[in-house]
Amino acid sequence: MIHRLSLEIADYLFYRKIISIDKYDVYSYGLEMIISTVIGVILILICGILTNSFFHAIVFYGLFVILRMYTGGYHADSHITCKLTLCCSFLITNYTYYVFRDKFNIIIYAFISLFNLLTVIFFSPVQCSKKPLSDITKKRNKIISISLYIFLILGSLCLYYMSYNELALFSILVVSNVSVLMYIGIIKERSNKHEVR
Repeated sequence: MIHRLSLEIADYLFYRKIISIDKYDVYSYGLEMIISTVIGVILILICGILTNSFFHAIVFYGLFVILRMYTGGYHADSHITCKLTLCCSFLITNYTYYVFRDKFNIIIYAFISLFNLLTVIFFSPVQCSKKPLSDITKKRNKIISISLYIFLILGSLCLYYMSYNELALFSILVVSNVSVLMYIGIIKERSNKHEVR
């Protein structure tokens, strides 16, 4: 649906002589990504409104997108599956937050942070076989993802000690969600390799 819509818009732009044929594929792909992103933002905000967690939805989307750009992880095979995964990721993170918010302490924080840090150090970036990364991009993404994780872990720790426990917990849970999606991405890529053989 999103792909078809992007092609129709690109067709319209081409027939109006706004874009040339040699730029058609670039524009149709760019339009597809823009439409997909807008739908993702709208869906997360709707989930935030429906769960009475609008602020969490904004924090989730911002952290999730920035981290996933560099860590990689699970990639869905269609836009529908991608958006469903995005919404489920938010809902799971939000639910986990409500389960743990009264039990959150420095020991839980340390355990979650260690899990996240070890995940990103050993596995980042998790690439999709359909979109392989160059060695230079892999190295750059690894450095950036580790730096982001350390920044978010330390930032959450500061929030915790400044008595912003709820924001600290939610932020660290978003990082955990991205870590879990890295593992799911690794499992998916390995199963795809076994199917090819």
